[in-house]
Amino acid sequence: NCFNVTVNTITQTGKNVTFDNLPAGQYEVVISYGTNCAITDFVDVTNPPQLVINENNLQITNILCAGDNNGSITGLTASGGTAPLSYQWQKEISGVFTDLAGKTQLDLTNLSGGVYRLIVTDANGCTVSKDYPVTEPAPLAVGPPTIVNVVCAGEFSGSVSFTISGGTAPYSYS
Repeated sequence: NCFNVTVNTITQTGKNVTFDNLPAGQYEVVISYGTNCAITDFVDVTNPPQLVINENNLQITNILCAGDNNGSITGLTASGGTAPLSYQWQKEISGVFTDLAGKTQLDLTNLSGGVYRLIVTDANGCTVSKDYPVTEPAPLAVGPPTIVNVVCAGEFSGSVSFTISGGTAPYSYS
């Protein structure tokens, strides 16, 4: 016995039929056999929830001093898609994002300056990604001093000044 199975005006005949490439939605399915015998049912093809990176609790800690590796990206969560979700961090190196070996958790610590990308992948291979910059200041530098000598002996009219750049302001002097 063969059956005629109709979904959205497309009919296939057989005992085991499959309708591929359907978008999410509700479908009327009519299975007919014999002259006047038919069963009608409705089936729902669903989408998984959208895969998202949640940044509500995002904290990016930038590098304090040039050359330190004390930056971090924390507080991210991911949801949606089809479980389980997996994570991979990448870093932009010479304009190309490269996987960071072993960096497969949501929090990333001990970072140098640069742009980091989180890629979240669900069980179906669907992905979402987002880039996060971690800034690193230029090295602290002090220009040559500008010296103004005392005008007359015993006065307090002399001064010395410096031009400071790099590092992280505000600066303190001692």
